[in-house]
Amino acid sequence: MHRHLRTGVALALCLCGTFAHADATADARLSDLRIQLFAIGTGASSVVFTSADGSLVQTQAFSTMPGLAVDGSVAGIAALAPVKLDCPSNSNVACHAQIAGDPWAGLGAADVSASAGDAFSAQVEATAFLAGGTNYATFELSADTVMVITAVSDLYAQTRGDGLDHASSTAYLNLSGSEGDDSQSSVANALVLAGGPFGDLDVRHSFLTVSFVNAFSHAVEGSLFGGVDATAVSSVAEPASAWLLLAGFLAFAVGRRRP
Repeated sequence: MHRHLRTGVALALCLCGTFAHADATADARLSDLRIQLFAIGTGASSVVFTSADGSLVQTQAFSTMPGLAVDGSVAGIAALAPVKLDCPSNSNVACHAQIAGDPWAGLGAADVSASAGDAFSAQVEATAFLAGGTNYATFELSADTVMVITAVSDLYAQTRGDGLDHASSTAYLNLSGSEGDDSQSSVANALVLAGGPFGDLDVRHSFLTVSFVNAFSHAVEGSLFGGVDATAVSSVAEPASAWLLLAGFLAFAVGRRRP
């Protein structure tokens, strides 16, 4: 019986210790964001974004830590306008979302980060939309004009705990629209994922390019959709769960002694 008791206690303590160490981190960034217009006719090139669809950043954090529930958003005054939001400072979660710089000068940027610690279970997400509203902005592009949007994407996701932890980050750009029977959609995106029983790391550096062509002799409308997102989830066994697990193994060990 003593051998089974020792085995039960050792397994319980081992599993409790495994579940206790859990954390996840995710970061996503678009840098060198640039908007360029190219004339394919003799007229002047221009693009106008509707003022109703401003940039938008959002942060969310939920945890078993008492009193921790964060859900906020801040909108910019126009598409691609600078805006920033951070989670309230906390020892178990952190998140940040920001759009900054001037994309017409090739200096636009969007970055988000999310982390969930190993003290309490938590789910954290940060998102930055280049255009809010319904997460896209309508624009009007002048006749005989090509619009090209480029950016550098850097994504990072890491977990250090058990198989229930996971982290992900994404970056995406999309230009689409239609005129009569002519429709077009240009999409570029990148994704990284991390998770698994022994921790995981995924990193990706890439270049994103999308374009929209107006070959008509009049202005046409289109839609811009783009941004970055980071999500981190940590799963930590609560103290009560750990004691229940220990009690279960003890009961199993005692039961093995009975005929």
